[in-house]
Amino acid sequence: MSISQKHSIYFYTLSLILQFLSIISITNAALTTDEIDEFRVEVLNLIDTFGNTDDDASQKPLIGSILRLVFHDCAGPYNTGDDVSTLDNAIRLCDGCIDLENPDHSGLKELAQEPIEPLCDKWSASMNRADCWITIGNIALEYSASLSSTAGTLPPLEYKFGRYLCSTSPDAVTNLETGGTEFPLAHLGWDPLFEFFKDHFGFTKQESAVLIGAHTVGRAHKSGSGFEGKWTHDTFAFNNQFFIELLNKNNQWDQVTKTSPFPQWSNMGRATGEDELMMLNSDIGVVAAMEDTDDIDEISGVVSCRWEGYTHAGTYDTCPREETFDVALNYARDNQLFLDDFVLAW
Repeated sequence: MSISQKHSIYFYTLSLILQFLSIISITNAALTTDEIDEFRVEVLNLIDTFGNTDDDASQKPLIGSILRLVFHDCAGPYNTGDDVSTLDNAIRLCDGCIDLENPDHSGLKELAQEPIEPLCDKWSASMNRADCWITIGNIALEYSASLSSTAGTLPPLEYKFGRYLCSTSPDAVTNLETGGTEFPLAHLGWDPLFEFFKDHFGFTKQESAVLIGAHTVGRAHKSGSGFEGKWTHDTFAFNNQFFIELLNKNNQWDQVTKTSPFPQWSNMGRATGEDELMMLNSDIGVVAAMEDTDDIDEISGVVSCRWEGYTHAGTYDTCPREETFDVALNYARDNQLFLDDFVLAW
């Protein structure tokens, strides 16, 4: 089935779902079901035509960037005013604001916020920017799941409106010294990332692990994080492929250094002509307990153990299994389980 055919089936199916949702879950909505359908068409057209310096429009790079924007927005912090004195770092809110100058959000302005701004501006009389970002995120997630060839159905997502919008949207006012969201460093392992999810969202290890599965879409940009590459082959299809690649011993994950001063992982076992994939330490750390045995240098990001079955080059100790190994294995085996759990956390 072609992508265009999937597109048509996706839109028809979602129209039926939204008619159902309009009865059971869209309460006090600023948009009617018909208006959401109209907005959806405009979002899909944007996704289908937008490309960036790393991927042309056929790879639909806006999907991954939008999901990252939503996550960074919802990571807070809350600000009732327009300077650092009114920051409340104890509250996390999807309020249509991120600090566009913060290196933790690098690339989001050019790759996500600016491309969707015309849509949010056009629909500003019906929904504010906070609602617009989340609504576009929902549409992107649904569309991406519909493009997957893996068996599984994304559960219906709620469309809700009326969120608080920060006064400086889209640019937040933050200061990491006096308040603000400090994201875990990308070259560290799983433990700091889980602590971030637990402290800021109250997530369990299972909920944190399933959200990492969003890396199945999009890519890392050297102009943003400094890391470079994609986690899966079909970067526009939302499914459990991230966990499949993570646990595929044929990938022979090994650390390499590219454009970032910190190492990333590459599938050194790939066949000739096969795409190079990447993982970060925090990705590998979902299954490999590198911190438990002090096998990760927190300054350099260099890891001195390798995942089970590694034979590519050199001799390394085998990393012990992380507590979330079974979670990742279950998701790799069952796409429907992954989709169900992801929506619960989303």
